[in-house]
Amino acid sequence: MRRLVAGAAASLKQFDAILLAGGQSRRLKSDKVLLELANAPVLPGLIDLCRDLFGTVFIVVDRVGRVVYPHPNVRVVTDEIPGSGPLGGILTGLEVSASERCFVSACDLPFLHRDLIHFIARRVTNQDVVVPTRGDSIEPLIGFYSRRSRDIIRRSIAAGDFRVRGFWPQVTTEIVDLEGSFDPPDLETWLLNVNTRHDLKIAEAVAASGSWR
Repeated sequence: MRRLVAGAAASLKQFDAILLAGGQSRRLKSDKVLLELANAPVLPGLIDLCRDLFGTVFIVVDRVGRVVYPHPNVRVVTDEIPGSGPLGGILTGLEVSASERCFVSACDLPFLHRDLIHFIARRVTNQDVVVPTRGDSIEPLIGFYSRRSRDIIRRSIAAGDFRVRGFWPQVTTEIVDLEGSFDPPDLETWLLNVNTRHDLKIAEAVAASGSWR
């Protein structure tokens, strides 16, 4: 297991990344894995971002063959507990990673930016969960999760609690408030999840403008 060392933001390669790509996309009514904006597929862009920043990138899928990405530092793994949602995807990634902590992201964040990731990473010390919030809007699928949480996550799933936040009270959790401490002009765009058709229209407009970078 790779141990956490000082200066997390300066050395993200000590962490692995977990990209969750096994969702049902019920609200969007189309497969998020195949999402494209401005004629560019979203998932490969996220993989490239994480591959540049982190050690190994684990793409967690719900079935074999759902994603193919041939690269030595990218591994596609199948959900250990099918039907357990994003929480099960996090558990699967933590089980296969050798990193003490992993960065976790959903696959529907087309504008996720490295500056946001670095900012969150600077708050990582010995916590089990470090995730951002903007006001009342907590982002459970942008953040860092510890492998120490695996048994607690597994018990939550076994008890039928598939909420990502369900196990947080049982571990050391830090919710980083971005308001007042990290407020780049494009933050709202960086945090945009494409969950619905309305979200997709917004994302398409942003991508077409090319202004978010």
